[in-house]
Amino acid sequence: MDKCSVIYEDWQMQCCGTPFKAGETVEWLATKWTPAYTALESLLMQFSIEKISYCYEAHSSEHDELFVISGIVSKIIAIRSAIEPDPNNSKINISVPKIALPVNHADGSDEDVDGFKLDFYVITLENVAIRSADPTDVSFK
Repeated sequence: MDKCSVIYEDWQMQCCGTPFKAGETVEWLATKWTPAYTALESLLMQFSIEKISYCYEAHSSEHDELFVISGIVSKIIAIRSAIEPDPNNSKINISVPKIALPVNHADGSDEDVDGFKLDFYVITLENVAIRSADPTDVSFK
């Protein structure tokens, strides 16, 4: 695969992630991305981001659900969100993406913008290699 986009949630970075920057080669465990943000696609269109395919995952021990993805970081978009009531269930709140800004590095310490907090990064990788994870790839127990 030549190119793909990956979601990297800020809490994963803050917990045990390794900071990275544009131009670096990375290797991550990831799951297949299941779209959860309807507002995200329109925000990302302005940055020519392809369909998001994977989500970084460092907190799963289920190797049969994980992939090892490696590639060169070509683009990082920091997504800031608001917490709003779920339109389908007023008893819960959901994260709603509001601001997408390009950044050169990701370390989970991005400051708030207009009152919106960092929620996740969308990273475009190039020269991508993907394989199914095996038990030796997974260190989370």
